[in-house]
Parts: sequence; C-alpha cells; structure tokens
Amino acid sequence: MKSNWTIRIFGITVISFGLAIFFTKLSGEDKIESYWQGTADALTNKGKFVSVFTEESFEAENLKEINIIASANELKIEKSKDNKIHFLYYKKNDSANNELTSTTGTVMKFHLDKLIIPKNNLKINFNFKNMESFGVIANDVKHSTAIVQLPANIKKIKIDTISGEIKIVDLKLDEVKIESVSGDVKLQGDIKELKSSTVSGDLKFQSEISDPNVKLSTVSGNIKITFYKEPDFKLNFDTRSGNIRFDKNFSKPELDGSVKDLKFGKGSGQFEISTVS
Repeated sequence: MKSNWTIRIFGITVISFGLAIFFTKLSGEDKIESYWQGTADALTNKGKFVSVFTEESFEAENLKEINIIASANELKIEKSKDNKIHFLYYKKNDSANNELTSTTGTVMKFHLDKLIIPKNNLKINFNFKNMESFGVIANDVKHSTAIVQLPANIKKIKIDTISGEIKIVDLKLDEVKIESVSGDVKLQGDIKELKSSTVSGDLKFQSEISDPNVKLSTVSGNIKITFYKEPDFKLNFDTRSGNIRFDKNFSKPELDGSVKDLKFGKGSGQFEISTVS
C-alpha cells in the first residue's frame, strides 16, 4: 500500500511539473525565464548554492581591446553572434551585483577576480529554453566557467590569471597576451601575434594562419602547436633540459636542446619559445 501511494505522489508531481512548463510556455519566453529563475532561487536556498547564469550585454562599437583579470576562474572567450559583447557567469543568488567591468577609452576591463564563488557548494543550472541541454544540471562550483563573447571589431585580448583554464576559440585577432601561473591555455583561431608566459601550465595553440608571430615562455609546462596550413615561420627554441618534436614531414622528429633560426617555408612568421624543463 505504501509503495502505491509513493507511485501516486510521484505521478502527481511529474504531471504538475509538466503542466507548469506548459502554461508558462504559453505565457511567453520572458515569463517562463522569470518563473524558472524564481524557482531556481527558491530551490537553491537563497544563495547558499549558485543558480542560473547571469548574463550582461554591452555595446562594443567603440571598443578595440579587452583586458581580463582573473584568479582561479575557468574562462572561455568565443565569437559573439551579434555586434555586442556578452558576459555570462555564475554568481551566488544573494550576492550583490559587483562592478565586474569598466571601460577606459577603447579598452574594456573584466574583473573576474571580484566574482564571489562559494566553496564546497553546487551550482544549479536550470535550462528550459535550449532543448539540446534541457533540464537541471548540478556541478561543483569550482568548475564554474565565465564566458565572454566578442564581436569582430575586438582585435586585442590581454589576460592575467593565476590557475584557471583559458580557452579562446574561433576568433580573428591581431594580438593576444596571456600571463598565467599554473592554468592551462588553449587557443584556436586566426591570431596574428601571441605572447604567453606561464610557470607550469600547458599551452595548446591551433593556428589558422601559417605565419603568426609567437613568443612563449614556460618553466615546466608542455607546448603543442598545430597548423591548419603549411607553416611559414622561423623558429628559435631555448631550453635547459627540454626537447622539441616535429611532425616528420617538416623536420627531424625530435631535437634535444636549443634550436636557432630553424626555417619553415619562407620564414615569414617568427616563433620564440623558451622553456626550462
């Protein structure tokens, strides 16, 4: 008998849940978002947990560069679908809106180090708009990701972080500068100039052009570079105890120690790589 009541209660709950979705869907997208945001806030105990993404949008017509200051945040930078900058991030339900952005001239700065990220709690992602990831997802908040979406007129990116992972994908940029202690860096796109310095983090760069100008420095991290086109650059590789490996079609499979002025193609671009071990 007890099991029958359990089944009935479960069935009523599912039906009620489905009807709520149906009627709020009839009310329009804005109302359904508001409804589920309120539900998320209630279920996540007024800020004890993290709820849905917060999204901010900014006009970017007069901007040319973004600077990002982060600590342990995971960060993804990708192409915007319009002419605006979109900034998406998780925050505590009951935390005040911090001034996470500032603009000086043509440069916009993101202060991700001011994000209040609770420790040892969960983020609850309620998603009832995108059918590809419909439902509720719970993850450790330490894996929260901040996303910055950039329009085509933003050509320069500067990032200063400690340990968070950085991903830059599908962008056409004049210059990228990254300072990191232990976070991994993954880049993919048409990047003309790249400068990156890290202590122990790994770096992966998938270049969509054949002749970028690249300057990389690391103590113990690994570096992997892939080209979509035939490489056209001159390489200087300086190391104390590391080695460098190439695709067998381009050079010797592996070289120990430092390398000076190794040319690929016409040597139009310039690669400078410095590593300890």
